Amino acid sequence: MERAHRAKLLRRFKPQLKRARVIRLDIPDDDAFMQPELVALLEKKAGSFLWRPSPARGNGAGSPASAFDVPAGYHPSPGL
Repeated sequence: MERAHRAKLLRRFKPQLKRARVIRLDIPDDDAFMQPELVALLEKKAGSFLWRPSPARGNGAGSPASAFDVPAGYHPSPGL
């Protein structure tokens, strides 16, 4: 997320983000959606911040994300 993206996000969702922590990773918006180099960079920079449910536990406990899973049919919405 670039500085401008963070500012736009905060303007648009200020009430919802009142108690949230927004982390800017300083990754330029130069790569294609799900480009392998981008995914590797995101995993390196954001992996420690991401959690996903662990199906093995079944109790809602999370485990660090090892990959960015994208639901089938998902396409990024332009102009966040």
